[in-house]
Amino acid sequence: MERFGRRDFVVRGGRVVAGAALGLGLAGRADAHSLDALDQLDSVLRGPLLRPASTGYGVARRPWNARFDDVLPRAVAQPLDTPDVEAIVRWAVAHDVRLGVRSGGHSYAGLSSTTGVLVDLSRLSSVTLEANGRAAIGAGATLGSVYARLWAAGHRTIPAGSCPTVGIAGLALGGGHGFASRAFGLACDNLRSVRIVTADGHAHDVSASSRPNLFWALRGGGAGSYGIVTRLTFATRKVGTVTTFVLRWPWSAAADVVAAWQAFMASAPDELTTTLALRVPSTTGGTPTVVVNGMFLGPKPVATAALAGLTGGDPAPATTSLVQRSFGAAMAYFAGGQSDRRRIAGSSRVARAPLGPKGRDALVHAVEERHADPRLRGGGIVLFAFGGAVGKFARTATAYVHRDARFSLELLGLWTSPSPGVETANLAWIRQARLALSPYTSGEALQNYADRALVSWKRAYYAENLARLVATKHAVDPANRFRHAQSIPTAL
Repeated sequence: MERFGRRDFVVRGGRVVAGAALGLGLAGRADAHSLDALDQLDSVLRGPLLRPASTGYGVARRPWNARFDDVLPRAVAQPLDTPDVEAIVRWAVAHDVRLGVRSGGHSYAGLSSTTGVLVDLSRLSSVTLEANGRAAIGAGATLGSVYARLWAAGHRTIPAGSCPTVGIAGLALGGGHGFASRAFGLACDNLRSVRIVTADGHAHDVSASSRPNLFWALRGGGAGSYGIVTRLTFATRKVGTVTTFVLRWPWSAAADVVAAWQAFMASAPDELTTTLALRVPSTTGGTPTVVVNGMFLGPKPVATAALAGLTGGDPAPATTSLVQRSFGAAMAYFAGGQSDRRRIAGSSRVARAPLGPKGRDALVHAVEERHADPRLRGGGIVLFAFGGAVGKFARTATAYVHRDARFSLELLGLWTSPSPGVETANLAWIRQARLALSPYTSGEALQNYADRALVSWKRAYYAENLARLVATKHAVDPANRFRHAQSIPTAL
């Protein structure tokens, strides 16, 4: 297991032992040590440091997930570049201040919110397509901007999610699944290097050839545990014409649709990625919906043929819609309606085998239970197909372990009411649905769908990769400077 040497580490027990190495950029400032701690940070930070009384603090401190609006940071630091992040980390170590790190603020469990100092990476948002076909992307870039800029720069992309306001760093460091993943792999599979500021206060470029253990850990286990990532470099893929599709069935056919969908996706071509959503209406009345959404990397006639096993089967969809688009237009289409802030909670199960009759019945019953509660409008359960390029890596090849999954099940609660009763009801439903599905799924869960109520989360997220992640954490951050409620610990 690699270790940083003495030149790299100046931290012992959370305190600095080499003041000259720390520096804080304050040399020659006679008044530096008489300043308030935040004043010291403000003096070395080129980007804004927003305090509660500052203009802009109220907007900057809010995450996208409105569930955590009441978590108030001591200040919000908005670094302009990697040296700014280095200064923040050195300051935080010197003053023993907790840091929270935010890229997009979508964390289901509020892991990017803090009452310490929030490091808001939104100003590190550049997207550059390099001559070698790789994309250098700032950690604060959102998926919408990444897709748009790579498409405009040369009809290229990286495989990632569909929500335009999700931050690229959090998504990729936790895995990163999207509508091109069965063809191109996860976002983390396409990472080629990462620039990260570790607890020594210095930036390190890590890759398969430079600090490979840390690079391994960052591909699936790196969100908020090892340092602050400031830049990610990805291999990009050439894309062009694609076909998006929506297939709908009546709710009465839900269990049979689940059976047909999972059998169909077991042999579907890699160019085809789908989700099967069982959702509750966002308003009272009506019935839950059964919808398959997805994308095929190719023109409509080929997509139509590829989907024939599902559209021509029993039960046949009540409605079928296929639209040929450019890849850029498809990403804008999937982004529709996902930008608005809302309250959101979720959890997940990972299915490594098809759901049998009892599992399918449990799935349908869980959605019907949600629909029966008038407090629980919207949300439901979304099955996301794996396989293809995602499964071509060994479970231990990267920190992301769920390589042999057939599909994931995302248990999703969405609401806008600030009522504590509505939140309590949503969290209770998520827990009950997760427990109801446990006998029919593996013990694994997706780290990007963080759930604080998941008791055995370390094993669920990382399984046999946990020990190596912990050893890497101990080597890189033995004082556990970078931590949150579900960060990698320094010891088992």
